[in-house]
Amino acid sequence: MDVVNTNSLQDGVKKESFDANEVLKYDLVVVGAGPAGCMAVLNAPSWMRVLMVESSDMPRDIICGGVLSKRSHELLSRYGIPESVFSSPKFIDRRLFDLKQKHSAGILGDVYFNIEHTRLDKWLLDKVFCRDGIEAWPRSRFISAQSTVSGNKLRVCIGRSGRKHVVETRYLIGADGTDSSVRRSCGWKAPARWMTMQERIISEGVPVDCFMTFLNNDKDFYGWVIPKGDHLLIGAGYDGSSEDITERFRYFREHLSKKHGIDGVLTQPARIQNVTRLRSRRQIATGKSNLFLTGEAAGLASAWTGEGINYALASGAMAGLSLDSDNPASVYREHIKQLMPQVNKEMALSRVIRRPFRRKLAYAFAPQASFMRS
Repeated sequence: MDVVNTNSLQDGVKKESFDANEVLKYDLVVVGAGPAGCMAVLNAPSWMRVLMVESSDMPRDIICGGVLSKRSHELLSRYGIPESVFSSPKFIDRRLFDLKQKHSAGILGDVYFNIEHTRLDKWLLDKVFCRDGIEAWPRSRFISAQSTVSGNKLRVCIGRSGRKHVVETRYLIGADGTDSSVRRSCGWKAPARWMTMQERIISEGVPVDCFMTFLNNDKDFYGWVIPKGDHLLIGAGYDGSSEDITERFRYFREHLSKKHGIDGVLTQPARIQNVTRLRSRRQIATGKSNLFLTGEAAGLASAWTGEGINYALASGAMAGLSLDSDNPASVYREHIKQLMPQVNKEMALSRVIRRPFRRKLAYAFAPQASFMRS
């Protein structure tokens, strides 16, 4: 597995002036209160005193389609995921539309669970706060980390309420997404990004009961329409070029209206957010020694859709479980290797869909019985 590792946490780390008399002590600091961070805390040894740091409110308010794979649902079922987390319809099939080739096809075997992301975040946080020894700092930002003189602990600087706080910890987990401050502060290059835009409407057009995905081989583009009760989430990911993302999103909305009859009253204005766009396994960084990266902070996301929640849940759980071993860094890397078959599959698919000729061959040998014009 090609992953980024470092030999010293000192490289690229901004040096802070620490006052030992003001140092707060924890066994584990988790930066990021999303699915990756919550799963890390839930799977960490129960004796650990944990500090969870989140730059926004808890739960967060982010762009997310809220679609779970079967594997992620199985993982969450161990914690008793409640029915209130799911949206309607609970089970959705995925249909893929090729905007350039004029094909569409259902994807066999791809049945997803439809959730409301904010409800999932809140439920996971409630589970986290039920464990002993947990402290949470919302609206706080990670600034830097450096090894102690002994090398077996970290000194972490955190900005909170206009002040800098110094925390000493045995372990640090970066679960803070694509624009990870933990990854960046340690001098590790950020993974490639997509710019995503998503809005929410009450549909006045045809009913939608499937997870609709759209591709266009002219540009690096991925679009989606996901039913959420009487609402629809409409979003798209772009390569982040200089073209106006708002204008490109407008063209996509026009296509949905003209070709699929999808239109309606806007209930949540379109928002823009960066997501990880995995181009190479070399972008994946697991961390080193007593610092770990999970989810999109580690570069783990679908190479062809940019979707990250399923990798976040899996890698977060793996990071937490690794802490109950004699060599957590090595154990965590071994755990991450379990995700590589899926990573490789999605990267191969991404290479296929970027080339029209390859896509035509894929259509010819696809297991679906028939294709329809989009």
